[in-house]
Amino acid sequence: MKKYFFILFLVITAPLFSQKLIYNQNFDGKLEPKNLTLDEREDKKGEIDDGYYTFSYVSGDNTKFSIELLDIKDLATSNYTIETKMEYQDGSEDMPFGLVLNSNNDADDFYLFSISDNGFFRIQSYYNDEYHEQVGWTKTDAVNQGGSNVLRVERINYIARYYINGVNVYNDEYFIPNGYWCGFFLTEEGQEIEVDYLKFWESEKTIDLIDNPLTDIEKIVLTELNSETDELSPRIAPDGKTIFFTRDDHPEHFGSNNNQDIWFSELKDGKWGKPKIMPKPINNSGSNSLITITPDYNTVYLSNLYDKNGEPDGSGMSISKRNSMGWEVPTKVEIDNFHNSNQYVSYFMSQDKKILFTAIETESSRGSMDLYLSKLEDDGSYTEPVNLGDNINTFADDFNPFLAADNTTLYYISAGLPGYGREDVWVTKRLDDTWMNWSKPKNLGPAINSSGREFAFTLTAKGDEAYMISYEKLEGSKGAGDIVKVQLSKSAQPDPVVLVYGKVLNKKTNEPIAASIEYFGLKDDKNYGNATSNPETGEYKIILPRGVNYGFKSSAKGFISVSENLDLTELKEYKEIEKNLYLVPVEIGQTIRLNNIFFDTGLAILREESENELENLKKLLSDNSKMTIEVSGHTDNVGNDANNMKLSSDRAQAVVQWLLDKGINTSRLTSKGYGETKPIGSNSTEEGKQLNRRVEFTIITQ
Repeated sequence: MKKYFFILFLVITAPLFSQKLIYNQNFDGKLEPKNLTLDEREDKKGEIDDGYYTFSYVSGDNTKFSIELLDIKDLATSNYTIETKMEYQDGSEDMPFGLVLNSNNDADDFYLFSISDNGFFRIQSYYNDEYHEQVGWTKTDAVNQGGSNVLRVERINYIARYYINGVNVYNDEYFIPNGYWCGFFLTEEGQEIEVDYLKFWESEKTIDLIDNPLTDIEKIVLTELNSETDELSPRIAPDGKTIFFTRDDHPEHFGSNNNQDIWFSELKDGKWGKPKIMPKPINNSGSNSLITITPDYNTVYLSNLYDKNGEPDGSGMSISKRNSMGWEVPTKVEIDNFHNSNQYVSYFMSQDKKILFTAIETESSRGSMDLYLSKLEDDGSYTEPVNLGDNINTFADDFNPFLAADNTTLYYISAGLPGYGREDVWVTKRLDDTWMNWSKPKNLGPAINSSGREFAFTLTAKGDEAYMISYEKLEGSKGAGDIVKVQLSKSAQPDPVVLVYGKVLNKKTNEPIAASIEYFGLKDDKNYGNATSNPETGEYKIILPRGVNYGFKSSAKGFISVSENLDLTELKEYKEIEKNLYLVPVEIGQTIRLNNIFFDTGLAILREESENELENLKKLLSDNSKMTIEVSGHTDNVGNDANNMKLSSDRAQAVVQWLLDKGINTSRLTSKGYGETKPIGSNSTEEGKQLNRRVEFTIITQ
């Protein structure tokens, strides 16, 4: 170990405020430079003259450094900024000089911020009796050769930003200090520097917390899921009944056991079952990870690419869909102008498959990995990733994005915001439909964020419980990284949604049908997403965020859709609603209810929300040029018979008139009002009356 010479300079800290200047040494006589060398000693010489401190390396005495250190209390634990201005006066132009940071008492654990007069810089740490280079000697135009240079270091949690003359030359994302000494160093006999000033700011560690964070909750280690190897990247299905995750180095893996494969576990009677490995082609001999599974369980997005045989084919993102035989071989998700200069990447696909988040590093990144956003294009590809900006991204790693089912609440991991550990979980809310404006990120609090590391935050559509990877040593922990469950504070939960589930069935036979499902706005006719039913069981699941009056329907070749609707403009809490979707065969005599035809009470004027349903009927008639139909109107038993008969007739005729105005020939259309004579529900209940108030059409010929 090299020998060091310490001249202590004690700085008494003031109360902490945001970036409060607590030490400002200008060497002008106003602040006594306690314990600085102010004479000539065996190894070094120091003197103050005309507002400058001159520091010289006089004799090596078998040493490699001469160090002038200041004792600044709390330097090891505080966020701080230190800045000095110095000029190289004498010595070889290629020899290092600069700042010592966070040295411990024994000077065997510290950081060095070096520059040389020939235009290079270097950043090193020293521990365990050896040097570790964060950045080796690097040429930079930031160094003012032959003149004065301002060296500045900003420390925020575990991150240090290094500046030379205002230029950010490096960001260290794993800055782990163990001492509070700082000062100057020289490395060669005959070197001399002239210091103009030394300033030290200390910052209060202010953490932007969510409102009323829960403090009496604990992380529950899911022992049924964890193994002696690392668990990674958990993804809970929106209904909360299945969890997917990646395991590292497991003997049951495809290919060698030192790769990563996807596993899953199903929740039964409140307990997670024994994890099972996903089959080929989802898993292969490479590293596999699940990004998103859609609510219907029929589409998965996966990390990395697959060749036509399902084997590894490089980095990227893939999609696989379920068919009657299992899972299709994953195919590439095309992202315009996608590139990433970081060795790591993380993705997240929104539940409606319209928005893709990536954590990558590009020329526009603020630091290392930043969050970017892409949107679905008409051809199925995604737009070039756009940086989410300074409100979300920091100079350090920002990654592991997770968009809640409400399509509004974004959770992610950041190493660049003041928090409780090296990486914390943060939450932000989308403010508009541009997807580029977000609320100020909030920390989820100390019950979720430890002094260590948290990764891969995920939660159900209900949004009250979260799952993630924790590296804490908790009761029941098995590996380095384990899956834990934690309750989520109300202020951190997403907006409420409705999970709609059921089966797509043949109206005539009640048999399940493999079908596509669309959900859309009845007022704006905007498509809000698509899903598919299970090809074997006909089961489907979709998630509908609040704030929209939705229509939704299934479709399959040879069938006519019976649409449904759900008004969620005033949704207050999470709900699960079972609703089967029906498809009617295109056959003579079949009657199809037009659920998304709307009239004001007592009137026969079509409301704008009816447009989508009417367009579907027009398309059916256009696609089947020989088809003729009868449009029929029906009422409940409220009011007198004559009025009901007239109202039902007028409403049926309003539909026919709309079709005539759109070019359908009058010979193909008839209308009739039946009043209250053909009820399909009990008029003694509101639900029954609602069923009876309807417009239908019946296929007469085709």
